[in-house]
Amino acid sequence: MKNKNMKYIIAGVVVLVVIAVAAAVLVTGNKKKNSEDKMGKTEQSSEILTEQKTENSSELQTEKKTENSSENPEENVITAMYLTYGEENFIFIDTKNGTLFTAPVPEGGLVDKDGKQIKQEDLTRGNILKIYGNGIMLQSYPGQYPGVTKMVLDQTGKPEDADQYNEIIDQIYQEPDPAEPPYLSAEYTQPEAVVSAAITRGGYEWSYENEDGTTGTAKTDMVPVLGWKEINDLTLNEPTDLKLDFTKKPDTIEIIRWTEDVQKQYSEGSDVPEGEKVEPEEKDGVFIIPAAEAGYTYQITAKWGNGTVDFGFVTKSKK
Repeated sequence: MKNKNMKYIIAGVVVLVVIAVAAAVLVTGNKKKNSEDKMGKTEQSSEILTEQKTENSSELQTEKKTENSSENPEENVITAMYLTYGEENFIFIDTKNGTLFTAPVPEGGLVDKDGKQIKQEDLTRGNILKIYGNGIMLQSYPGQYPGVTKMVLDQTGKPEDADQYNEIIDQIYQEPDPAEPPYLSAEYTQPEAVVSAAITRGGYEWSYENEDGTTGTAKTDMVPVLGWKEINDLTLNEPTDLKLDFTKKPDTIEIIRWTEDVQKQYSEGSDVPEGEKVEPEEKDGVFIIPAAEAGYTYQITAKWGNGTVDFGFVTKSKK
């Protein structure tokens, strides 16, 4: 009897052990499955994030490319009329908003509608041009547009078309007194702007015709430029071409320059030391001092049929 009971007890224990083992296996399997599910979700989440980052990166690159593609300076176009005043002066006016501005005619960059290269002498008052550039108009009056890359003669126009702007031109230009010798300014390009600077006028001999037909004469002492008490200076960052803008273009000019040391050593009344002769150039009817350098005193002797005038300036470097 006791043996039978022992058998039943042992059998019951075995069954319990089997059940416990099965339960443990089941729990372990569920944990493993849950862990795999979590890993799967994590991988999917990482893939989604990676895809989103890639898409966002592509969108940013596309946006940057789109922004950069609009920076082409050729896309900035101003339609302007070519105006002239005085004897040799010209200026532009925006036909859309009436803005008056100066702009250099790019060398080799002036063409007609067919793309054929023309010269500034071919332009006449009233012409309509398409002016291409970087679109940056400097704040002055008149405005300055140094970043011009190309000009296209779009319409020939008529000189009388420009008459509507006469009052605007009168605000910046007064007809010179015939008894007053011409003045001179120099125009040159610096990284930040196109600069127009007045050049000091020195001695002169000048004859002129009065209203009654008689001839008058004006004369001052022709003191060498090295002895001038007051003289304007130009700041040059590097060798720079200077465009000479006379209120009346001379027939000829002679240019001599002296180093800064010579100028400092010169005393009034002493002999003028020999200077370096500079050969001027002429482009589109305008005299140019090529590659002017800092550290010099320049003298320009301009001659007309009715007189001679000396001009001078000093060049300095930007400190």
